[in-house]
Amino acid sequence: MPVLFHIGETHIAALPLWEGKGGGTNTGPFISLDQGATDRHGNLTQDAAKLFATLAEDLPEKLDEAIIILPARQVRCRCLSVEVPVNGGVGQHHAEAALTALKSETDHPGEVVLYRQPSGYTLDGVSGIDDPVGRFGRLLSAEAVVMTVSMRFLMSIEAVLTEAGLSLRDVITPHAALPASHLQRGEGAALIHIGHGETTISISRHAHIIGAGSIPLGVRHVVGDVMKMCDQTSGEARHLVHRSLSASWETSDLVTKVVQARVEEIVEDIAHVIKSSNHGESRVILSGALASSLLVREKLQADLGSLFDVEVVGSNHTMSDQECLLLGAARVLQGSYGVHEPASFVSAAPDAHHPVVSWLKARF
Repeated sequence: MPVLFHIGETHIAALPLWEGKGGGTNTGPFISLDQGATDRHGNLTQDAAKLFATLAEDLPEKLDEAIIILPARQVRCRCLSVEVPVNGGVGQHHAEAALTALKSETDHPGEVVLYRQPSGYTLDGVSGIDDPVGRFGRLLSAEAVVMTVSMRFLMSIEAVLTEAGLSLRDVITPHAALPASHLQRGEGAALIHIGHGETTISISRHAHIIGAGSIPLGVRHVVGDVMKMCDQTSGEARHLVHRSLSASWETSDLVTKVVQARVEEIVEDIAHVIKSSNHGESRVILSGALASSLLVREKLQADLGSLFDVEVVGSNHTMSDQECLLLGAARVLQGSYGVHEPASFVSAAPDAHHPVVSWLKARF
């Protein structure tokens, strides 16, 4: 059985997966290192192989296969729509033609498709249709959420894992792990996770992702603003940011105004992703380092409006944000939440003899 890894700028964590006695998968002990394995752009650092190897050595049993939760900024999220003329009754062949058109729109050389699921259909302007077969109309549109990662980044992961004595078994997106960590199968919500250097957004309904995105902004950018504008050290800036985040928008001191400016930018980008998805879910779940911030909650509620209900799922003393994502990913891989389909290999890889290419060909 493999071990799940979550890699970030400030931490790298692991969660072993064990085969249960009666079948299925169990999780082992959570292990974390207070050192980052990616840089500010989501690329692996020079010390990444050493960190993977250190975590693997600390496991209670030797595991040599790795499943990676990808950095959000390395995942390209798109919401696509294609149209199919009907002019009468919608048959199964119309729906299949729409899905075939979506597939051709998403297969690109050098990219690996991680998620490609229809999020709904629109018939003559009427949206939110789950199954259009049997209806009558003139023009059928199919919408889908598509997430891809570059082959180059997968190859860099494979090279680092090989150096650490591990093999790449699978990859999963944080957008898939996030709803699985906070929702039950029948629930729906827009989930927002504000991390150290990036923000992940995943909109889920009935264990299917119907909207996704990421923003290259997080806690690091708020702290950096205070360091620059208020001439503070990193430690001092973190303390000031923590204090300001509990203040209200009426507070007028310099530090709070600097924090407010960056919070406004982050929240406005979040609200844009949620509103543009047109998903129809009124529940919004906020998690991550800024989840308990009064500034963030007030601004997000104001930008989204009264139709949305913002709730906070903050980290507690027994479970870190990384552990939540790892356990969510484990639920997806176990099949207890959502659909985890194999990534589809797209030809024209940089090197046809590279080990990760052989891995993709053998699996997919």
